Amino acid sequence: MLRSLVGSEMCIRDSAWIGGMTALTISALLTIAKALTPGARWMIMHEWRHPFRRYLWNGPHLSVTMLCLGTPESAVSHDARRAAFVVCSIAQVVLACRYYRTWMFDQAAGLSRAGPPFLLSVIGWLLLCVLAQQESLREDWGFDFGLMYFGVGVIFYGLALVGLFLHMHDVEGSTNSPANFLIIAPASVAVACLESFDQNFSGAARAAFGFGIVMLVLLLSTKPPIVEPPSVLGHYWPYVFPVAALGSAAVRYGNSEDSEAAKVVGWVILVLQSIIFVTVLFRESFHFATVFCCGAPGTDPLFSSFPMEGGNDEPEPAEEETVDSEANAMTIDDSATTRTTDLKPDDLATFQVEVSRA
Repeated sequence: MLRSLVGSEMCIRDSAWIGGMTALTISALLTIAKALTPGARWMIMHEWRHPFRRYLWNGPHLSVTMLCLGTPESAVSHDARRAAFVVCSIAQVVLACRYYRTWMFDQAAGLSRAGPPFLLSVIGWLLLCVLAQQESLREDWGFDFGLMYFGVGVIFYGLALVGLFLHMHDVEGSTNSPANFLIIAPASVAVACLESFDQNFSGAARAAFGFGIVMLVLLLSTKPPIVEPPSVLGHYWPYVFPVAALGSAAVRYGNSEDSEAAKVVGWVILVLQSIIFVTVLFRESFHFATVFCCGAPGTDPLFSSFPMEGGNDEPEPAEEETVDSEANAMTIDDSATTRTTDLKPDDLATFQVEVSRA
């Protein structure tokens, strides 16, 4: 039974990994298309400065790290994995310094406005920790990257969780947002980190696994949506990766405990993860098929500058460049200056005016 459980977990993990990489590839291609379109380059700059969407820039190096962890050793050499580790570490450090600086000094993008995307800056530390342990960098390079990255990830994960739990109720629509499932991901990856340190499923790993289970039950009790059309590309994909990571932790626990109860818990999580993966894949594919093939309106900003049936190539010019509003004012940190402007996610014209001014 345990062998079958491990085989099922590997199959489901690979399926979720392929699906996530597919969505990431589509998003990357659209971003490149935007960068090559003169009238749409302003939106790339907007995402770089946006208090929440800026965290999507973690996607490339997170995907490369997961590729290194998920690809068989026979397919990728150790030298290639270690080179990828160095490149991804540089990207993680550079982006993290930018994000954590805003956590401390930016009123609009600080922990007082914390949202689930903040956790994307934390997962990278833990994934790199697992990769460092797999490659035995401490023994070969004489520097304990794994344990140090783990410490950084855990500390900032705790800070982000405090900000989320204290201020999530202030964010409209956050009660059952799919992005809330990102809370599970760092805890689940931390299980793999702790197991790699002790070479067994230690008490600390079991504690992190227990937290992941409780958070999964809590988030499922909020009745997360799946019927509504996704507002952005990959809107529902946060359901997949965190639960898949928790399923991997469940298999490790079942392998260590070797009890019927542990195996039942593992099967329940794996079956749930497979259902979530198939449902999300179908829902996202159906929506974007209607957008591309049937001319249905797309709400993702990545599609906004491309002509759709019944739409325009460019947004209408804004009547006013700046609108003072205490409720909607946010501060944008562009690493050189900090300014306050009215940002409305549905008003693309205002975005274009404000970013072009920057």
